[in-house]
Amino acid sequence: MKKTTVLTFTTLVLIVILLSGCFTQEKAAEFEVSVLSVSQSSLTVGESTTVEVAVENLGETRTSHEVELKVDGEIHDSKEITLDSAET
Repeated sequence: MKKTTVLTFTTLVLIVILLSGCFTQEKAAEFEVSVLSVSQSSLTVGESTTVEVAVENLGETRTSHEVELKVDGEIHDSKEITLDSAET
């Protein structure tokens, strides 16, 4: 009885190990922010400027991401974007 149980358990473990290699996991969401562009290099109080960045979804699925504009560590604006895999 013990040999049958050990053999069955070992066979089950081998099947699970073999099957786990058959399924691939999608790459987790990962975003890369680059190409920072600011329309004015210096500002005085009360003036505004335009800030643009390129954001690329390096993951394998369509995912949303919140992009934050921080000045001196303080969040001044944010925007949620949704990108397909490999989309910029």
